[in-house]
Amino acid sequence: MVDRGTFVGDALKIITGNVLAEIIAILTAPIITRLFSPNTLGISTLFFSVAGIIGSIVCLRFDPAIILPADDKESANLFAICLVIVSIFTIGTFIIVLFASPSISGFLRAPTLSRYLWLLPLVVFLTGLYSAAGGWNTKKKNFGYFPIAQGVNTGFSASGQIGAGLSGYATSGGLIAGNIFGTLCATLTFLGLTVRDSGDFLRRSISVQGMRKAFSRYRQFPLIDTWSTLLNATFIQLPVFMLSIYFSPSQIGWYGLASLVIMMPASVLGSAINQVFFQRLSRVDEEGQFRTMIEQLFGTIVILGLFPTLVMVITGADLFSVVFGALWREAGIYAQILISYCFVSSLALPFLSIYYVKEKLRFGLIFNITLLGSRFLGLLIGGVLLNAQLAIFLMASAGIMTFAYFAWRLMRLVGIEGSFIRGIVLRNIARFIPAGILLIVIKLIGFPSSIIFGIVCVVLLAYYGYILTIDKNIRDLVRGILFKV
Repeated sequence: MVDRGTFVGDALKIITGNVLAEIIAILTAPIITRLFSPNTLGISTLFFSVAGIIGSIVCLRFDPAIILPADDKESANLFAICLVIVSIFTIGTFIIVLFASPSISGFLRAPTLSRYLWLLPLVVFLTGLYSAAGGWNTKKKNFGYFPIAQGVNTGFSASGQIGAGLSGYATSGGLIAGNIFGTLCATLTFLGLTVRDSGDFLRRSISVQGMRKAFSRYRQFPLIDTWSTLLNATFIQLPVFMLSIYFSPSQIGWYGLASLVIMMPASVLGSAINQVFFQRLSRVDEEGQFRTMIEQLFGTIVILGLFPTLVMVITGADLFSVVFGALWREAGIYAQILISYCFVSSLALPFLSIYYVKEKLRFGLIFNITLLGSRFLGLLIGGVLLNAQLAIFLMASAGIMTFAYFAWRLMRLVGIEGSFIRGIVLRNIARFIPAGILLIVIKLIGFPSSIIFGIVCVVLLAYYGYILTIDKNIRDLVRGILFKV
């Protein structure tokens, strides 16, 4: 049987801290959007998109491999390999920026970006250290460290950005510097906890011979999964690059805010899945256990996520204009388009974890190639037609179809029936119908955005109150979070 109690306990350690971090982000975002313009947020988003591409492979994917060995000494040597590779990547990034900064900003049609690219090697270095420490602490089941680091990151990033804005530096540089400040503090915190608990063991275990052996054993990760991950990171950042090439930084800023807001809930569950669920699956031997764990996660995500997804589809523009200001209403339209893709990708995530555990890395590579190609085509069509909303719609539609197809393939691998999926989804759509009718009617009548915002808050509170009364698993999850808080 699956050790569900331990799994839920570990997941709660991550979810609880991330909930607090997301609360900080939610409370500070309306302040930041009133201090900074969509244009400045657009340049900042573009900078971190470039950093995200490099950061995704800064360890050459040895960081998830740290979790897999049964012998902790082998994991320690994989951790050391990560540190060496991070150092090499940082130096390489510095050289590229030194000679190619104007070319990069010119290609992306964002001349302002060249002012800030000199900070890129620092971001790459911090990202690599954080990823390596994350892999080691996942291996050691130190799941409580992740929300600590995330809370530090969110808190110091937001305070740095607000401080810059209030001090008269309401520029892209102020946003970038604030974010780097938070990342620096989080990385130092994470590494400090790691050294405190495991420093002596790591020093005793790491050797050149051990690193060579570990590199050879897990060479498929840099050889295969690096390309898969690079494609995945590229498809995540692709909209930002395509919007930069075909449109203005303001469109990037609107897209960046929409992505940030709709990904907040998904990141809470996603971090628990990536750090706890993946670790549990790597220790599960029986196919029935795979199926049980995935079905539990799928049901939870549908219950928690489908209702607010449908609410956002109907009222996104109104919600954004009230919360973030009138300048950001367009971001709300982007959110209405993107939210369905975000939800489907969250549903697919438990299934897509299987290809790591089963070491079917070629399957992951094919998936990411397909996803990147289909999203690129959608963005290209919208860009050529000079219609940003169409570009985002076509991209999201392509992502939905690709995630759904590959998740179905993996679902069959572990024996999950299609009737199980349909039953959960249809039951939760039925729960939304009364609220959906109400929201559509008030939109058609032409209620002010502020009134619509108030009604949405009441509807969401009523829904989650209802769910708490009928679903024991959700009750236990919330009780656990409140207890830990």
